[in-house]
Amino acid sequence: MSTLDELKYYCDEENTFGALLLTGQWGCGKTYLIEHQLCEDSDMKKKFVFLRISLFGEPSIESIQKKVKTLYLSQKWAGESTAFSKIANSIKKAVDIVKDTGVLGDIGNAVLSINPTDFFEIENQIGDKKVVLIFDDFERCTINTVDLFGCINSYCENQGLKVIVIADEEKIEPSEKAEEQTLPYKDIKEKLITRTIHYEPEYDQIIEGTVGAYKAQSTEYKEFLNKNRNRICNVFNKNEIKNLRSLKCAIQDFERVYQTFKELDYMTKIDETFISFLTYVLDVKAGKIETSSHLGELARANPNERFLLDPVKVWAVSSKWDQEELEKAIKEKIEREKPMAPKDELKFTFLLDLDDETIHEGFDSYINEAYCGYYHLKNILHL
Repeated sequence: MSTLDELKYYCDEENTFGALLLTGQWGCGKTYLIEHQLCEDSDMKKKFVFLRISLFGEPSIESIQKKVKTLYLSQKWAGESTAFSKIANSIKKAVDIVKDTGVLGDIGNAVLSINPTDFFEIENQIGDKKVVLIFDDFERCTINTVDLFGCINSYCENQGLKVIVIADEEKIEPSEKAEEQTLPYKDIKEKLITRTIHYEPEYDQIIEGTVGAYKAQSTEYKEFLNKNRNRICNVFNKNEIKNLRSLKCAIQDFERVYQTFKELDYMTKIDETFISFLTYVLDVKAGKIETSSHLGELARANPNERFLLDPVKVWAVSSKWDQEELEKAIKEKIEREKPMAPKDELKFTFLLDLDDETIHEGFDSYINEAYCGYYHLKNILHL
C-alpha cells in the first residue's frame, strides 16, 4: 500500500489504540502529503474533520491544549456560532461588571481569568464526521518529549481521537534535552505510537503538484515552469538531498531573475540558466558549495555553472538582490554575443576554429585592412 493508503486505513479503523507516526527527513513533503492529499481527498472529507496543529516552538502543554481546543471549536461552530456567542457574551458582561465595580479579590480575579473555550470539551466527532488530530513539527517542539507524548496520548486514550504525528524521527531526541528525559525514547514511543510509517515520496507527482499550484506574478513565468516540469524533476531526483522546501524557494527566487531577463529581452539560454540555478541553489542548501561574500571567490565556487551570472549567484547564496548589477551583467553578455562580421571573426578567432564560409567571406576585407595599416603584427599572428 502507498503511504496515503496507509493513512486512510488508519483513519478508517474503528478502534483507536494509539497514534500513527509519519516520519521522513526534513523537506521531503510529509506536510504536503497530509494537507493536499489526505485532507483534500473528497471521500475523506465526507467522513472526517482534520485538525492540523503545528508544534513548532510551542512553549507549554497548556498552549498546545488551547490551540487544539480553539481549532476544534472553530470547526464545530463554523456557520452556527449562536451557542458559543451567548456564553461568550455572558462572560464578557460579567467581566465588564467586575471591572466597573473595581472588585478584584479572589472572585474578581477568577472571573477575569475565565476563557469561553473552558466551557466546551473536545469530542471525537463533529456532527457525523470523526475528528482526526494531526500534530506536525513534533521534533521542533521545545517541550520535554515525555510531557509532549503524554499530552498527545491523552487525546488518544482518554478522548478516543484518531491522532497522526508528523516528525523526522531521527531528530526527535536532541542532546540538550537528554538530561530532562527519564525514559528512553523507544519506551516513550511504545506507549503512544501504534504504527510507524516511513514516508517514501513520489517526488515527480509532488513536483507536478507544486508547479501546478505555484502562483506566479506573470502568466509567462507560469508557462515557463510548466514547460520545464520534467527538467525540474530531473534536477531534483539527481540531487542527493531531497528537500522540496529548498526546491520551492529556488523556483520562487528564479522568478525575479526571469523577469529581469525578460525586461531586457534576453531570453537566450533561459531554460539552461534556470536549470543551472536550481542545481546551484540545491547544492548551496546541501552545503556542497563553499560560499563567500567575496564575489571573486563565489564565482569560482562552482565553475560548471557556466550559465549563471555573478549577481545571480550572489542572489542564490546570500539573498542579496542587486538589480543594477544584474542588468549591467546581462547587457555586457548581450554585447559579447552580438554576431560579428566575418572579418571581425577573423580578428578574434583562431583560423582553425572558423568554418570555410566565414574565412572566404572575411579574408579579403581583413587582408585589405591589414595592408592599409589598420592592424599591428600581433593582430594577425593567429593567421
